[in-house]
Amino acid sequence: MFGVQTIDEGLAPKMKKLREEVSPIHHLTRDDPPVFLQYNQPNEKLSPDASPAKAVHHPVFGLKLQQAMTPLKIECGLQFPGQPEKANPRALIEFIQAKFRLHAPLAKHVAVGGQFSKGKPLPMARRDDGMWSLTTGPFEPDLHVYGFAVDGGKPSADPANPLRFERRGSTLSFLDVPGDVPRFIDRQAVPLGQVHRHRYPAKAFGQERTMVVYTPPEYRADSARRYPVLYLLQGGGDTAEAWVQAGRVHTMLDNLIAQKKARPMIVVMPDGRGVSPYVRKGKAVDRTKNFDEFEASMLRDVVPFVEKNYWASARREDRAVAGFSVGAALARRIGLRHLDRFAWVGLLSGGTRLAEGFETTLKPRLAKPEETNKQLGLLWISGPPKGAAKNAAHPFFAKLNQAGIRYESRPDRYGHSYRTCRHILHHDFLPQLFQKKNW
Repeated sequence: MFGVQTIDEGLAPKMKKLREEVSPIHHLTRDDPPVFLQYNQPNEKLSPDASPAKAVHHPVFGLKLQQAMTPLKIECGLQFPGQPEKANPRALIEFIQAKFRLHAPLAKHVAVGGQFSKGKPLPMARRDDGMWSLTTGPFEPDLHVYGFAVDGGKPSADPANPLRFERRGSTLSFLDVPGDVPRFIDRQAVPLGQVHRHRYPAKAFGQERTMVVYTPPEYRADSARRYPVLYLLQGGGDTAEAWVQAGRVHTMLDNLIAQKKARPMIVVMPDGRGVSPYVRKGKAVDRTKNFDEFEASMLRDVVPFVEKNYWASARREDRAVAGFSVGAALARRIGLRHLDRFAWVGLLSGGTRLAEGFETTLKPRLAKPEETNKQLGLLWISGPPKGAAKNAAHPFFAKLNQAGIRYESRPDRYGHSYRTCRHILHHDFLPQLFQKKNW
């Protein structure tokens, strides 16, 4: 405890009394989350009647906590030696649940939703004091998006949670579930890169646009070095901040570079959209004009700005473009139509958007498949596996297969989400980018 310098001081009666008073056992409420405690000491000779002044690492504390939580109907799991059936990581994952709470005394109906609710918000229960709550799960260690829908409205952020996902026209929240080992999106004890933000002139639109740029840890060390660049495009409805907030690409690359699993690179995250609307009254319309606009801006504004203001390589072999959802459709369009400027293309969870207008994009590539294979360092596509005939994106894959254009692919592990993209970037795409290839 703070201020205690010797064991004798810690065992003094006044310190025992203080530990007793501050013990969480005496401060439980029915809003507290479930608890799981794992001990390396057996519990046969311990009595639940022992003093809770014992330290948290002692099994007596666990027994007392379980005893106090049971009347409140809060789950308290204890793991002791000799119970191997509960010791595996899957058992711990299955235990992790979240209790969502929102104080909305005037609301008539409140629901919480996210990918975990499979597209349908889950209704919450109201207490007499106006607090709405729901306990649900399990949640694997990862970053999960959620929002509250009040009286049938659009999902919005949790006012009590500072972890925000700021989208275009709405803001949601993150449920950050830690693991028993550091996750690849956790900041670790490694050299850190920097995230920069710019307003740049988008002459193709006649307006200023936002751009987020990541530079690797050693970026400032050698001004003569030129770095490869990944242009990373967000999903529809998102902003240029999405790959930092929801993708955590900056932290992911810090860790990969330190582990020598990825080359140091610059990542450019522009606001990947044109100015013409492609959604009206909540429904998608023809995106062609919007895509044409951003494609022109990417080539005329974004790439020149980056190569003028950063130590970025201008070699085709050192440029990559990738994106999520609508960003994947844009990356397909920009990358495959301009293999004279980009050699690496990543289509991350493109879904049905990969089937939109793909004939125009692929026509010159399909006509010269051998040349296309020679120009591509990597074409990565997440979504359906080869031959998934019933998938809406299948025509795109079928054309690639028929022409013999090489690509790598695997199904979306966590559906159409940034969670899927994080895993693809970390495990599949980033480690292969800008590696040596016989051009």
